[in-house]
Amino acid sequence: MKLSLKISLLTTLIALMGVSLMAQTGKPRPKGPRGQHGRFFDKEMAANFENLRLLKLLEVVELTEEQSVKFIPLFHGLRNDVKELRLKKVDILDQMREAIARPDNEAILRELLDKLAKNKSSMNTRMVKFLNDCEPILTIQQIARLAIFQEHFEREILNSLREFRRGGNEPEFKNDKQGKI
Repeated sequence: MKLSLKISLLTTLIALMGVSLMAQTGKPRPKGPRGQHGRFFDKEMAANFENLRLLKLLEVVELTEEQSVKFIPLFHGLRNDVKELRLKKVDILDQMREAIARPDNEAILRELLDKLAKNKSSMNTRMVKFLNDCEPILTIQQIARLAIFQEHFEREILNSLREFRRGGNEPEFKNDKQGKI
């Protein structure tokens, strides 16, 4: 079986496991840090999601074995930093919600808006550093595919899950070698 077919099958399997975990109704919602859009994810689901992301990324970028050995640690470093920055962002937004309800909140809100802007700037700076760190490892075409993938992956997953929840067919993940998923 071709490697891309194996990766596609494994990716679909992981996606379906994630969907089935989210669809379970007998379990109470896990407590823990909020993900993007205020939803809660348990560690197993988050790990499945990260594995899916990495598998799809490896498929789209078409890394050699040598490139993978160097790239994967860089990618994990980026994901850890992004996770930390997103948690800080959620905390800032929570503080903003609380501050809005208080009287005489203008100074606090200005400070929190400044923190939010710095957080977004840090996120962009970290992504640029990651792409620059990839230059000695990847070709320019692979870096372009990577950049496109990074921008579209989460949106495509969320759209697929929404369609699945609405009673559509099982999630379908687009994939072409131009960097789309």
